Amino acid sequence: MSWTTPEDAWRDFTGLTRGRTCDQSALTYDQLRNSAGIQWPCTDDAPHGTQRLYTDHTFPPARRTARTTGTT
Repeated sequence: MSWTTPEDAWRDFTGLTRGRTCDQSALTYDQLRNSAGIQWPCTDDAPHGTQRLYTDHTFPPARRTARTTGTT
């Protein structure tokens, strides 16, 4: 990793979120620093954030069992 500023790290992070539920790929470092908050997803289609998730009524599939980690 060749980050020299927090903005460099932010750009890498937002790239990793592209296409995921928590997509912040269009959220610039300046927007992050100069706003009181921006709701994600923040994508090229919604560069100022999204008011609500799941407006398309597509929800993640329900799991029948809980995922646990660790040992007992």
